[in-house]
Amino acid sequence: MKDQEIKDSNNRRKLVLSVILIIILIISITSITYALFTYSKEGKIRNTITTGSISFNYTETTNGISLENAMPISDTVGKNLNRSQNNEGYFDFNVSSSIAGTGRIQYEVYATKEKVENELSEKYVKIYLTDRTTDRPISGYDMDVPTYDSLKNSISKKGSKQLYYGTFVNSGVQSFRLRMWVSDQYNIPSSSQQFKIKVGVDATN
Repeated sequence: MKDQEIKDSNNRRKLVLSVILIIILIISITSITYALFTYSKEGKIRNTITTGSISFNYTETTNGISLENAMPISDTVGKNLNRSQNNEGYFDFNVSSSIAGTGRIQYEVYATKEKVENELSEKYVKIYLTDRTTDRPISGYDMDVPTYDSLKNSISKKGSKQLYYGTFVNSGVQSFRLRMWVSDQYNIPSSSQQFKIKVGVDATN
């Protein structure tokens, strides 16, 4: 009788252990299936790279602006220069983007000095950038008017200066008006001096 009880007790233990093992196995299979389903679901999300292009357009004969024998003027006067003053007065240009789908293009507008004889010092050249449509200053030009030498170095064109850094999140156009004049801190020398820059645009990403 005792042997029978021991046998029954062992059988019950085996049964309990079998049930526990089956439960563990079911949980493991369910977890693996869920993990596989989750992985499969995540794997269906596609990473898409959208490309676009940047264009630089201007209506003047050259893509730049120059100073030659210009008289020193105050920032108040300089901000309102028109075509009849200071040689050309200002330089108008557009930057446009073409983006397919969703994406973004970061771009830099930069200025590169042209070689001239008897160059005017950068510290006396004032740079002022506005939106051509409204003629309101672009961010960074709404407080003090910077001199050419105080501008950041270009990140896309070595030896050039950054005029503006912006982003397009879809196709569009940004219009600019660039004015340049001689600071009223400048003492007029006896000989003629010049300063000339060319404007360019590069996508940076």
